[in-house]
Amino acid sequence: MGHRGFLVILVAAAAAIYSVSQSLQLLSNEPTEFVQNNEKAVEKTFKIKPLFQQQYDAHEAESTMERCTRYGFQYQPGQRKRRIFFGAMVADEEYDLVRMHAAEVYGIYHYVALVESNSTHTATHRTLRFSNGTEGYDIIHSGIFGPHTTVRLDVYLEDAFGAMEMDREEIQREEILKRWKKAGMQEDDVGLMADMDETFTRDFLLAAQTCDIQQFRAGQNCHKPKVYARSLVFESSPECVTISQFWFHPDLIIGECIEGIGDSEDRPKPKREFMDRHGERKSGWGKDSRTDYPPEVIARDRYPLANGADFRTGVMNHGRWANSVKFSEEKLYVVAYHFHNFFPNRETLRHKYLTYGHPYSGVPRKRLSDIHKDDLDMMVRCAHNLPNSANPDSKRRHEGGFDGYEGSKPIFFINKAYRKARHEVVKRIVEEDEKIFGKYYTENGTIMSNV
Repeated sequence: MGHRGFLVILVAAAAAIYSVSQSLQLLSNEPTEFVQNNEKAVEKTFKIKPLFQQQYDAHEAESTMERCTRYGFQYQPGQRKRRIFFGAMVADEEYDLVRMHAAEVYGIYHYVALVESNSTHTATHRTLRFSNGTEGYDIIHSGIFGPHTTVRLDVYLEDAFGAMEMDREEIQREEILKRWKKAGMQEDDVGLMADMDETFTRDFLLAAQTCDIQQFRAGQNCHKPKVYARSLVFESSPECVTISQFWFHPDLIIGECIEGIGDSEDRPKPKREFMDRHGERKSGWGKDSRTDYPPEVIARDRYPLANGADFRTGVMNHGRWANSVKFSEEKLYVVAYHFHNFFPNRETLRHKYLTYGHPYSGVPRKRLSDIHKDDLDMMVRCAHNLPNSANPDSKRRHEGGFDGYEGSKPIFFINKAYRKARHEVVKRIVEEDEKIFGKYYTENGTIMSNV
């Protein structure tokens, strides 16, 4: 072997060792240099729309006792209002998605911790849209979440050695918990982990701050600490309202039961899927059922603290529904919203299905309805105003659109001009995509063969 070939091997070996060492540092207990904190001062220029302020005033005027009773909670007068620490990952969402989330929660979050990565779940490079010097950065720091809400953006620039798709997301969620800790989160504060396209309703967040909720009382064993949502799903547009199924995020956990915040004494560290220490819990540690724990843990009644992945996984095993009223297709009263697939164009929409959390095969050649038989097919039918009967096997929508259903309504969607403009974007996305990949439905609403 020549000197040049030997040098190439040395360089490659050194790069591999460097990558492993950086990955191990990234998985430490403190924020590292690989989660960069490139902040600059931004003037808080955000002003509330009068239309939204009317909604805030109406919520504030309501009796706290009535609100707690609505959700099946008790009310203890004089209780300190709980602080809510919010955390999410941001990526290729339309900036209006941040605005619609912030409009619902304005002035409620005490602290906002956001993480943006320069790669997708499949390690595909992406351009940062919320880091220092971008329009997204200025938006999230403008005071849009409230005049007294602290916002922190961390940029995740390195990859964990051996990580697969969802491992990357779960590691980034762990960084959010570290950021909450550095921001002074206490055991009686509440953590809210979500994606930016998910939010509890304003009404329920006010209840979470003030009502007597079993999962938020002091002295938790942390067996079932989570309060999770039944969310109304808007598929790409305010006019495309899903009625046949709901979403089960976002999620709330009291600080006492969060890793790094709560007291870990006598609490076991569960085995996890990635490197035994990160990501989703393994079987035998609460993954498969509420009794899926070692006998000594059950006997001691001191269960593991939740990490970032636990906010999002094991939903049915680790908590309670936030709703006191059952979700139905006739009355869509919920405690949360999911603004799904609110992308600005067809390219970004397809990029998501090709490279993010659960990548789909055949994206570069399939029609939208063929890529996802439920979500994208419903978007296509909604854009063409086709009835649910056009595809009985797919998700159903409320055919009356936003104005036609009875139930919870996102504050941002009260703006009729936005609803109209966004629906036009969705129709344009579908139209442009069909010109390239072909139509899925005929003009009469029947399904066409895949030619």
